[in-house]
Amino acid sequence: MNKTAAIQAIISATSTAQPVVFTTDTTCRIAQVVEDRPNHFYLTASIGLAGSLGIGIALETRRPTVIVDSYSNLVRNPVGLITAGTLVDLPLIHIVLDDGLYGSEHASPPPSDRADVLALARASGYTDVSTTTQLDKFSNLVRGKLAHCQSPVLVRAVLTHPDSPMPYPLDSDPAMHASRFHAHLSIPENRSAAA
Repeated sequence: MNKTAAIQAIISATSTAQPVVFTTDTTCRIAQVVEDRPNHFYLTASIGLAGSLGIGIALETRRPTVIVDSYSNLVRNPVGLITAGTLVDLPLIHIVLDDGLYGSEHASPPPSDRADVLALARASGYTDVSTTTQLDKFSNLVRGKLAHCQSPVLVRAVLTHPDSPMPYPLDSDPAMHASRFHAHLSIPENRSAAA
């Protein structure tokens, strides 16, 4: 599985009722090319903050919220794992796309073999932690977790195949995407699972 295939599987598994936060740079660009939706939030130029934003959205909407993170962004700021792990009824699915590389330019040595995000999630209080290298298993995991999400879940997708050439940068202003996302969440049926 490569990053594009993993993102396609995530988008196929989610509906527009689920907020999805995509982490910086290439993940955002790929998601927009695969399928641009109003429930997608493209978090550009905010390394390590996808978890924080996703937690806030899940707390506010009480809907299963998907964070599509990268290994390199998560290890730069793991505080989201620690926070989410203490919120036992938080409907959050934190997906970590792990290509074994550190940063989009791959200039730094990869720390994947040193920082175990699965162990960190468990130590933070996550009781549901999974990892896979297989696209079909990953797709089934995401669908299953979305169907029954009542507490924080972490799914790590180990990316073993190279990606296609990178798509162009986002085709519009990030502020426009943020405004669209906010408007989508403000629709009464999208605001709260209890509504």
